[in-house]
Amino acid sequence: MRPVHIAVLALALLLVTGCGGSSPKNPHATYAPVPDAQLFKQIRKLPGVVSADVSYKSDFNGTGYYGNVSVRHGVDQLSTLDRVFAILWKGRPGVLPFSLEVDEPGKPLVNSADLDLSSYADWVHRYGPQPGDGPPPD
Repeated sequence: MRPVHIAVLALALLLVTGCGGSSPKNPHATYAPVPDAQLFKQIRKLPGVVSADVSYKSDFNGTGYYGNVSVRHGVDQLSTLDRVFAILWKGRPGVLPFSLEVDEPGKPLVNSADLDLSSYADWVHRYGPQPGDGPPPD
């Protein structure tokens, strides 16, 4: 076999093997995400939720779920946030809430930092690979 043929064969193999599957830089599962409107409806129906203003945004500031969820007095904010995140984990692959908070009148807001979720690996560790099934871990 000539060196030119070997080079062409090697290039063809690289192209074929490089075009299939997901790369380590994009670890997100391939699945049909639950539509955003359905996710947001599930969030509004959580026990103790008074209002939920949640949306998906993709702009120069970043891509993710943004918003605020308000709960009744006496409702556990952190538990509610955990449930909200578990619901959103069924949504768009690899999209994390960039700015999502839960508030209760008279108490400080809680957000992903309160659940120690700072990287994609943290989310996978807590909620499993996407798509999650919706319930937060114990």
